[in-house]
Amino acid sequence: DVTASPNSICPGDLVNLNVDIIQGGGPPYWIYNSNGNILVPPIYILPTSSGPQYLYVKDECGSVASDSAYITIHSIPDAHFTSDTTSGCQPLTVSFNPSAAQSGESYLWNFGDASNNEISFQMNPVHEFTSSGTFNVSLTVTSSYGCKNTFTVEQMITVFPRPFARFIANPPSASFIKPQIFFSNLSELASFYIWSFGDGYSLNIVNPMHWYSALGSYIVQLIAISAQGCVDTAISSITIRDEYTFYAPSAISPDFDNINDVFFVLGNGISTKNFHLYIFDRWGEIIYETNKYDTEHPEKYGWDGSAKGNAIVPIGSYTWLVKYYDGDHIEHDRSGVVNVIR
Repeated sequence: DVTASPNSICPGDLVNLNVDIIQGGGPPYWIYNSNGNILVPPIYILPTSSGPQYLYVKDECGSVASDSAYITIHSIPDAHFTSDTTSGCQPLTVSFNPSAAQSGESYLWNFGDASNNEISFQMNPVHEFTSSGTFNVSLTVTSSYGCKNTFTVEQMITVFPRPFARFIANPPSASFIKPQIFFSNLSELASFYIWSFGDGYSLNIVNPMHWYSALGSYIVQLIAISAQGCVDTAISSITIRDEYTFYAPSAISPDFDNINDVFFVLGNGISTKNFHLYIFDRWGEIIYETNKYDTEHPEKYGWDGSAKGNAIVPIGSYTWLVKYYDGDHIEHDRSGVVNVIR
């Protein structure tokens, strides 16, 4: 009686054939195979195809008996696979698919990038390669019978490094009198650049200079592009501010002829918030004050030469003090003397 252990195998597996001899002419017994080769227990064979494995037993009387054990060899699974892409920019997301998936199979993917999720047990995994470089990818498929096959594609995935976009604007804030900004490109791993200055103009040189034609804040964008087409973007804000100016008259003639009747200050960048104007007489007493300022009509809240809204002051010199903030929120104190004349 011949039995095989195991009787269901994968290609390349060994099988132990056990022979149970009963009756016959008695020992000694000779065991041999279909090729006539004498076999000595324990008997191990390496089958190459499914089918019966015959053994023959001869006793000392020359009598021969035979028996067989049927061995099934299951095929190894197909471990070939494909991907939706093989190269791209960092980080690169790739979808993988086995070429001939069968029911009951299990999968072990190795993406070769030493990341925290370097392996996957999914049938159709999606993997993100976060580092640049070239990576080998392998798939091990195990069939429902336990047969395994591994397929590896050397240097399958190439991840191009992402460029690093960075720049400095000098100065980051400029006066409208000289609205010229110089840009220093500090990008890395890039070979082509696209600048957008926030006012409708763009350039593609490395270190541009740009003139702005209007007041305001502008978002400047730099797109850095590598030789492989990988992209990174940097942005920064640029401010073109009003030029600060200040003027106060040295004399007024409050004679109601609408010519130089009122003392007021004017200029660019004077804020209407927290504005104060004081007029002092020769003894330091406040004879006029206001916290209002009209940028369109600065004379509206000016001093008309009267003392606390009463009679016009005598001819003479009077001290004025103005406290205000400019467009950059910087506080200013300005003072001087105004002469009242007739």
